[in-house]
Amino acid sequence: MKRFTAIILTVLSVTLLSGCGNSGGQPAQTNAPAPASDAAPADSGSTAQASAVITDGSKCGVLQKVAEQDDFIINGLILTTGSGHHDYPAIGELSGKGYQTAGLYSEYMLGEWIAIYADCGKSMNIYVVPNQPDADYAAMTEADLQKINESAAYENAVTDVQPDPENYGHVWDTYVHQEMDAGLYNVCFVSGGKLCYLVQLNLIPEAAE
Repeated sequence: MKRFTAIILTVLSVTLLSGCGNSGGQPAQTNAPAPASDAAPADSGSTAQASAVITDGSKCGVLQKVAEQDDFIINGLILTTGSGHHDYPAIGELSGKGYQTAGLYSEYMLGEWIAIYADCGKSMNIYVVPNQPDADYAAMTEADLQKINESAAYENAVTDVQPDPENYGHVWDTYVHQEMDAGLYNVCFVSGGKLCYLVQLNLIPEAAE
């Protein structure tokens, strides 16, 4: 008799427990995370922008956009030697191919002049500075570039220059001084205090005569 009573109590207990927390007849809710579509969008700020600026030498001769500036747009560039150290075509020939955003002539010697032409309707400041591989160029301001330029062996910058429409959009001829160390350099195009575009060059020792 006692054994039968115990069995009845056990059955009743199981029945009562199975009904707890599910009085509506629907599966019990869990604390599962929200679906991915409901999650907050990933941050697309300066970190993502910085990762798009490549300065390790693998994108030499590529016009890279660094910061958005609606009223300052460079559609393309032409870079060539201004002193003939390299056997690059003259501007008259290169202009027939149009301004480019990739495949720009990017190797120059110490002691060589570099001629810069741009398809852009605005004035700009330009800094040629040694590459800093750990720098966040997307967050860099003109003040940062000025400090880098001032600490370099040879300052290399120009301010308030505008492409000359009567000379293929010529902006500036910059001299690669012999006192500059060989290696990677960044030509930085600045407007409104922002580093807007960057082109990386590889400077090599001057050829022995």
